[in-house]
Formats: sequence, structure tokens, C-alpha cells
Amino acid sequence: MHALAVTVFLNDVWDRDWGGVFLYEDGAGAVRGWAPRFNACVRNAGHIWHATSLVTLDAPSPRLTLQPFPKAT
Repeated sequence: MHALAVTVFLNDVWDRDWGGVFLYEDGAGAVRGWAPRFNACVRNAGHIWHATSLVTLDAPSPRLTLQPFPKAT
């Protein structure tokens, strides 16, 4: 388990109807979603529940991300 994780979205074009939405639980216990956008970044600090919705079969390409796990300072 890591104290910090980052997801950078790499697809030039991504439609949220293709799935691959980043899901997370907010502080009130509600599940929220964030649709991928090119070169955008999501940062997870601590132990926050998160997941990804399924990518549809008609997506034109795989959902591409870069996920570094930097050491917390």
C-alpha cells in the first residue's frame, strides 16, 4: 500500500461514454466520478477508496494512463 498515488491520463481524445471513469469516495461517503481528460492528473493521498468503471468494447483504443507512486515526504 502506498501513501500517495497519481494517475495521469494519456489519451488525446476520450469520451466518458467509453467508460474508464475514475471513481472515488468523498469525505461524506458518496461515490464521485472523474472522466479522463488528456494530460490531466488525479492525486490520491491517504487510504481513499477508488476504482475505475469498465471500458466499453466500442472504445477506439485502450484507456492509457501513467501511474507513479512517489514517496511521501
